[in-house]
Amino acid sequence: MRENTVEGSINNEMPGKKSSHKKAFRIAMIILGVIVVVIAGVYLKIAIDYNTHFFKGTMINNIDVSGMTLEEAENELKADAKKYSITINFRGGVTDTISSSDIDYRYEHVKEVTNALEEQNIFSWPANYITGNKNEISVDMVYNEEMLTNLLNSYDTMKAENMIPPTNAYVSNKDGNFEIAEETYGNQLDTETVINAAKEAVSNSLATINIEDVENAYATPSVYKDDEGLTSTLSLINTFTSASITYDLPGGNEVLDKATTIDWLMVDENGAYTYDEANIDSKADEYITQMKAKVQKHTFKTSSSGDINIGFTVRGYSSDCGWWIDKASEVSQMLSELKSGTVTERQPVWGVAPFTLENNGYGYDYVEIDISSQHLWVYKSSNLVFETDIVSGAMVKERYTPTGIYKVAWKERDHVLKGDRRPDGSYEYETKVSYWLPFITDIGIGMHDATWQSSFGGDRYMTGNGSHGCINLSMSSVARIYSLVEKGTPVIVYYSKGCPLE
Repeated sequence: MRENTVEGSINNEMPGKKSSHKKAFRIAMIILGVIVVVIAGVYLKIAIDYNTHFFKGTMINNIDVSGMTLEEAENELKADAKKYSITINFRGGVTDTISSSDIDYRYEHVKEVTNALEEQNIFSWPANYITGNKNEISVDMVYNEEMLTNLLNSYDTMKAENMIPPTNAYVSNKDGNFEIAEETYGNQLDTETVINAAKEAVSNSLATINIEDVENAYATPSVYKDDEGLTSTLSLINTFTSASITYDLPGGNEVLDKATTIDWLMVDENGAYTYDEANIDSKADEYITQMKAKVQKHTFKTSSSGDINIGFTVRGYSSDCGWWIDKASEVSQMLSELKSGTVTERQPVWGVAPFTLENNGYGYDYVEIDISSQHLWVYKSSNLVFETDIVSGAMVKERYTPTGIYKVAWKERDHVLKGDRRPDGSYEYETKVSYWLPFITDIGIGMHDATWQSSFGGDRYMTGNGSHGCINLSMSSVARIYSLVEKGTPVIVYYSKGCPLE
């Protein structure tokens, strides 16, 4: 009986426990359902809100409009536009600032903002919230381009009269030393480029623009200090001006160095030097032309008439009368030495060299003949050792004794003087002389005895007793001269009162 009672008791309890479990399950399901409904409601509520509000992380022109309505976002953009300004930095530390009111800078509704809101997937807001992805939107602000242009043009920096153009690097002469002066950049602007760059910067709502960084805004030099052509020019100039030629000339030295050659370089109004071959060649030619003319003045200190200049004869024959510079050869050698920086001392390239460099090229042993006074002097070691009267060539074009600087070609005893050769082979005259000292060999002029002359000196050469050009001397005089002078002795012939035929 007890067993039955126990079993019955157990059986009676089981239905009650099952009912309790079911009840708890139902409650749990109800709670879960409520939670789901609440979550769904919240989800839908937020999703619906994002129909009119921007997602988290939405940026318009760098302004965070997260959670804002379209109107709120646009109001924020308008407010921000009023605070806008842009700073323009020019070269040299010059800065100007433009505010929004200066150019009527403002926000006006644009479809991009509306589209950004409408294109939001409102049901993806949880993912947006969790990831925090940013949606950056850029919209153009509105401004008055004419106001911006006028404002920029009003700046002193943008006015032509205040602009300093750039300068090229160049070779300069600083205290006598050549060096490269560096280029300068100045502040010359291309105003159109500046205005376009400013418009672009304002359109992009930039806070700063550095005009230095804008391509082609500033004019630039075309030649810089490291330019190969410029460094080459400097090298040429330094080599050229380092050269020095000391010319040993009759009467003294002449130095050609930087003091002169610097003026052979081209230099502009800004002090920029250039090495111009053609100009240098031309200056070299001028220099040697002047030297040649000076040397050919043949200044001579006469015995009775002071200093005179003895020029070349014009009688129409070729003769090494005097000394002269071979211009073409000298110019060529001089330029070669200058352009290679040579330092040297030398004589010029002579066409005919002087007898010596002493006593203006005449030396101290010479024969002096003054046709005007019909007189001759012989000097040895600067001392007068003999003098005498003469008879020179008749004063007609074909017979006068020409001015010049000559030398005794040779000495000869018992020589036969001959006139022009006739067609039959005979000579116009044949005259034997005891002493013959020729000094103009081209036309047979020299010093000799003239026993046919009754006297010497005075004006006999002008009154029908003149020679064919030779210097007529008495026998005793020519014998003395013959004993005093040697081959190569200078013979200086001049007219102290001028020669009407030259």
